[in-house]
Amino acid sequence: MRARFHPITGTDTILIGGDVFNTGYLLFEGFTAAIPAAEGVAGIAIASTVFGVVGGVINMAVGMICLKEAIQALKNGDRLLGGRLLIDAIFCNAIGIVMILASISTQVAALSGVAAFFAANPWLLPVLFFVGSIPVFAEILSRVKNIWGEQDIASTLQLNQLEEMLSKEKIDWDGVFHLYDGTALDIKQIRTEYAENGLISLSNRMEVLQGDMGVEAAIDTFKLLRDLLERNEEKALERVKELKGRVAFWNGVQHLRLFQQFLYLGSFVVSMAALRPGMNGRAIGATQSFAMAAANAIPLWMDLRWPFERNVTLVVPQVEVG
Repeated sequence: MRARFHPITGTDTILIGGDVFNTGYLLFEGFTAAIPAAEGVAGIAIASTVFGVVGGVINMAVGMICLKEAIQALKNGDRLLGGRLLIDAIFCNAIGIVMILASISTQVAALSGVAAFFAANPWLLPVLFFVGSIPVFAEILSRVKNIWGEQDIASTLQLNQLEEMLSKEKIDWDGVFHLYDGTALDIKQIRTEYAENGLISLSNRMEVLQGDMGVEAAIDTFKLLRDLLERNEEKALERVKELKGRVAFWNGVQHLRLFQQFLYLGSFVVSMAALRPGMNGRAIGATQSFAMAAANAIPLWMDLRWPFERNVTLVVPQVEVG
């Protein structure tokens, strides 16, 4: 299942701009660290400053977006996502400020002391990127652990077994419904909650589903539930195949996000190694900058195509029952 392109919004433009300028700034930092002669090239210095300042401003704008999405997540009752996005907002602003100061100080004589501070402490930016990514790292590790252990909601759907049951000439519908006893699609539990709380119960269940398997897979799961309740084997079979693709896509994205976090971790470890005496500062600086550049390039594709799976996720407002 491939993600569909979605219309680029103002929020997307800011996030994509942040990816581009962060990656560009870190690449320039890596090149100047790896190639000493590059520091004396005026064009490279100016370009690095521009990317640093613009990237810093955009990072602060991304921080505001994180804050907005955090508020929406908290309204939805998703404290974990809301808290994580609040931390993202704080560190996006901190990274933006550091990038702006580090870039301007190299061009303004009055800020030479600031430039000397950043030159003497190259670990600062990797630490901010890494510490800011810790909540995301923990979230993704938990997701991937559940995926590998088949403890995620998608695994409890037992789609392969359901497909086999629906493909039989005579379908055991009672067996199909019992397949989901004690799971997110427990028919008896759903009916009981609906009798007690009405549509609010379905809205709450949707929040649980989308928090564990993404918005698109959660919607398809609800559609599958409808098809099963209607005992429409043809539609249910089509839905199972589509949902299997959604789940495979979601799981793949989580592994890509995990790889991105390992790049942040790697750059942090390298920056700590730079504090040891006798280490090659330029080689270490280039390595950590290129690692962080790669980590910032990955979200570019995600922001272009995956609004519901990216790190600064698009939080869908909870359905309100009037």
